[in-house]
Amino acid sequence: MLKPQIRKIQLTGGTTYTISLPKEWAEQVRIKPRQQVALIPQDDLSILLIPKGEVGKSVKEASIECQSIVERDIIVRDFISHYLAGYDIIRVRFKGPALELKAFFKDLLRKKIVGVEIVGESSEELVAQCLPAYAELPLKRVVNRMGIIVSSMHRDAIISLKNQNYALAKDVIERDDEVDRFYLFSVRQLKMAVVDRTMIESMGLKSAVECLGYRIITKSIERMGDHATRIAKSVLNLKEMPNASSIDQILKISHLVTEVYDISLNALNKSDAKMAHESMIKASHIVEAEEESTQQLLESKQSTRTIVELKLMLESLKRIAVYSADISEITLNMIVATRAREHENSLIS
Repeated sequence: MLKPQIRKIQLTGGTTYTISLPKEWAEQVRIKPRQQVALIPQDDLSILLIPKGEVGKSVKEASIECQSIVERDIIVRDFISHYLAGYDIIRVRFKGPALELKAFFKDLLRKKIVGVEIVGESSEELVAQCLPAYAELPLKRVVNRMGIIVSSMHRDAIISLKNQNYALAKDVIERDDEVDRFYLFSVRQLKMAVVDRTMIESMGLKSAVECLGYRIITKSIERMGDHATRIAKSVLNLKEMPNASSIDQILKISHLVTEVYDISLNALNKSDAKMAHESMIKASHIVEAEEESTQQLLESKQSTRTIVELKLMLESLKRIAVYSADISEITLNMIVATRAREHENSLIS
């Protein structure tokens, strides 16, 4: 790790500013005389310097070995960790009894991971290539897609409760895999952007500051998908039809949650501070409504199991509203940070 150095700016030819590069750094990145470098202005008025033609040439490759069926979850976590870390090629080797896991693993890649293709396969090995599809699938489009899927999951989970439609509830649970796929893909993009800031623009972001914000936003949306799934699972766990009053209370709160959720995503897409504030205020009202509905539910004359499942639904609806407010808070923070940078730039210019 090279230490920061102070360099004096020189005026060359009366019109050009020049600065020397640290020799240790130049040797480390293998810069040679007459070689070109890319100078990329950053949003904070700094400049990112990259040896031209060197970025993206190296291929990161990793190998994972599985020797036992009981290691299945370990191998899955290892693979996802390497995927998120930005590896281009990931080899998974199966030995002994673990050979039975190969078909499972191929199905996992198809269901859980975006941008991964099997480019090589033998009796004991799978070779997966992680494709850099950032231009074709920029981060904001990924977030919008996640938002649409979660919205439909929430809507259909409530419909499955109202109509006792168990097939629809099961379909909601299956859709959560799609949300997870896009979530992991977004995390991979953001982690790689932290390492290589030249990727930020191709991802559809304005600055490195937004990376942290979108990391929290994508996690919030993924968690909302989990809560929509929990509602659907509670529908499947019900052994009797809840009374009309309890159903009406859940439908009412669900309608308010949908409104808050839509406002928070619109605030994010439009960078609208007023809408972000509106979403956070409405979310606080939902928390109060959920507490009142819970009290009424506990006083109702229904079976303990029905009360428990309905309480879990109310809790998940509240959590979706709270996560929506979190998205609005992050949106507001990013709006203010952007305005601050624009104000600083105007003062300098």
